[in-house]
Amino acid sequence: MSNLNAKGCWIIGTDTGIGKTRVAQILQTWLPDVFAMKPISAGAEFFENQWKNEDAKLLQLVQPNRSLNQINPIVLRSACSPHIAAAKQKMHLTLDFLNQSTIDSIQQAHQIKPFKIALLEGVGGLSVPIANDLLLIDWIQQSGLPILLVVGLKLGCLNHALLTKELLNSQGINSIGWIASEIDREMPYQAENIQTLKEKLTMPYLGLSSYLKRFNPERSYASWHPMKLQEELNF
Repeated sequence: MSNLNAKGCWIIGTDTGIGKTRVAQILQTWLPDVFAMKPISAGAEFFENQWKNEDAKLLQLVQPNRSLNQINPIVLRSACSPHIAAAKQKMHLTLDFLNQSTIDSIQQAHQIKPFKIALLEGVGGLSVPIANDLLLIDWIQQSGLPILLVVGLKLGCLNHALLTKELLNSQGINSIGWIASEIDREMPYQAENIQTLKEKLTMPYLGLSSYLKRFNPERSYASWHPMKLQEELNF
């Protein structure tokens, strides 16, 4: 991904369904010159003559000048691991194909409205298979881009977050920071869990993304500061 015409950052999570898209929405809303995309998705519905992924539609809500094809170039229809969904569609996903489709989308989006940084939302967790011989972390490592880690606050999050940190470190992937994502308002000892993560994760804590049934940038933004990410990315 070295020929991107903008800086890039992956938004990854400790699991699936833990708030990566919400974080991408907030960053797209509050940071200048940002393009938020989901290079590959798994799970879509056919609507208005197009297969549409729900996360991609949410990202389009905060950047209506972008097409779904730019935001989400590879749409896998089945809601399952990408390598299984791709096989069902008889698609052969290679690193070259993934990179080229992502770069093409970024360049198309940049031509329509220039931006300084592309936010690439991952799919699932780091070890999810994209193909039989390719994990998400392999793609991230090859891209050379840093990551922003979203930790879904639920029972087991300490284990998931620390295992993710160890995997990132073992592959030499740069971590810009981490965000706590409130996905369970009734989680016991939430503050204690966040404090433990602050002590154990060797990356800056950027704040809490609050639980909301519907996206509200003002309320989501109230408990953390995306400008810290802008400072980390130096743009």
